[in-house]
Amino acid sequence: PMVPLAPLAQQLTTDWRLVAATNATGDDVAAAHAFVEGPLDLLKSAAHGSLYQFAFTGYPEDELAQIPSRFTVANCHQSSIAIAEYVMAAALEWAVGLRGMDEAVRRCTWKETPPGNSCSKTRAPHRQISNRTLGIL
Repeated sequence: PMVPLAPLAQQLTTDWRLVAATNATGDDVAAAHAFVEGPLDLLKSAAHGSLYQFAFTGYPEDELAQIPSRFTVANCHQSSIAIAEYVMAAALEWAVGLRGMDEAVRRCTWKETPPGNSCSKTRAPHRQISNRTLGIL
C-alpha cells in the first residue's frame, strides 16, 4: 500500500522533497539522492543517487545485483521487537501449547461433567523454557 507522503513531509526540518515513485518525473529521479523501495529500473537514471533503503528488515538478495554499486543499501530494524515477540510467542507455544489448552477448555462444558468437575482434566503437563538456549541462524 502507498504511504501518504504529506504527513511525512510535514515532519521534515530540511529542504528535502518527498516524491512518490509513481509521480516522479525524469528530473526528480535524476536529482534524487535517496530511494525507499522505489522501482529498481529508476536507479539507472538517478545521477545523484547514493542510498537505496528497503522499508523492512532484511532484503531480497536477488535485487542487490540490480542496484548500481554507487548506492549504499540499507534496511530497517524497526521489526526487531516484533520479531523478538514472535520468537518468544513461538517458544512459549512450543513449550506450553496454549492454543491446545484453550481449545480443550472451550470444548469442556459444565453440564456434561459430574458435579464438582472444573474441567481440570483438560490440563496437561508441559515443557518449560527456563534454562533453554535459543540458537538464531
